[in-house]
Amino acid sequence: MNPRWARWLLIAALGLGLAWLAGGCSLLERVAEDVGNPVATPPPYPVDAAAKAVHERLIVADMHADTLLAARDPVRATNYGHLDLPRLRAGHVSIQIFSIVTNMPLCRGHKHCSRSPNLVALLAAAQGWPMKTWANDKERALYQAAKLRRMASDQPGELVLLEDADTLAALLAEPDAGRRIGAVLAVEGAQAAGSDVAGVDELADAGVRMFGLTHFFDNAVAGSAHGIAQGGITVLGRQVVDRALARGMIIDLAHASPASIDDFLDHWHGAPFVVSHTGLRSVCKDQRNLTDEQVRHVVGAGGLIGIGAWNVALCLARSDPADAFVDRMVKSIRQAIVLANDEHPGRGEDYVALGSDFDGWVSVGFDASGWPLLTEGLLRVGLTDEQVARVMGGNVCRLLLRSLPRKAAPTSPELCNPH
Repeated sequence: MNPRWARWLLIAALGLGLAWLAGGCSLLERVAEDVGNPVATPPPYPVDAAAKAVHERLIVADMHADTLLAARDPVRATNYGHLDLPRLRAGHVSIQIFSIVTNMPLCRGHKHCSRSPNLVALLAAAQGWPMKTWANDKERALYQAAKLRRMASDQPGELVLLEDADTLAALLAEPDAGRRIGAVLAVEGAQAAGSDVAGVDELADAGVRMFGLTHFFDNAVAGSAHGIAQGGITVLGRQVVDRALARGMIIDLAHASPASIDDFLDHWHGAPFVVSHTGLRSVCKDQRNLTDEQVRHVVGAGGLIGIGAWNVALCLARSDPADAFVDRMVKSIRQAIVLANDEHPGRGEDYVALGSDFDGWVSVGFDASGWPLLTEGLLRVGLTDEQVARVMGGNVCRLLLRSLPRKAAPTSPELCNPH
């Protein structure tokens, strides 16, 4: 049996058992996370003193984590899964983008996927989410958005929801030692907006500031790289993209079909966009990853590419240790910079970022406390402190400052530089 197929079957079986979680079964929660979100090398993650000193001056930003799906409380420290607030703090993360996942289909090898059966709907019922979320993508999205808002409200000294550039500027002005972690809401797949453009406004009002067109299946807005037809952006899709941009959202082309990527680049010149979490086919030949030509097109249009930290994007085994993941991420980042230099000579590092996919039912080598390992790896292969600072978070910080809605005058991107 195909290993990935077996994995999804196992996750589905665990999902049925997750009904116990509504009664607080932490043991089953732990088993589910160990199978679905394993960490090959647990912390701590020692790095040399020089790398540690550089890392602690950085603004570290990760463009993609699916932690809002987890049954555990992301506020408290745990030793399973990939991310919680204490581990973000240990990894010196300043900005974390939390993705809202509304539909995860069961499909062999993530190819030719349709929208059902939907494991997120099963998860919603199992974890005791309100009944209105069980059969409605938009309700599941709004529920997860409210979850993050509650986290920020309950932990005002630890977490702040970034809905506008003014809030981000205020966060960056805080002293490093006491700085809160900035949280940005994203949706993974336009089905989260429902069946019409008005749903975009509901998501924007709920705090969503990054809008992914597709996830694992073709939807009414755009084709997916994993879908059946894999078409481009539809007529409704053009209206949805226009409305999302008008509401101050950044478009995310992760998981989008080649036709959808081309359509976006052809029709929305200068619009803020990213490919939040991906790999490079020239490093890892997985159909989910970007070709060199796609990287050049994305960078040429001003997009930001988030290099993933999970095993499939890096062509690694689930059991490979943290140093293997770091080495493959370093290789991917260097290659992305080389390709970006083809479009913007001498400025390739301005278009590369991090997109871990932590807690996305994937295998990783290190958890969110392990980002100093990547700083050490990038310095080891000769990237300058400035290049490392841009890749590790400066580029995401600048994108958010210039793209999020603002009330005051534009803020200087110098706020995103290491102190």
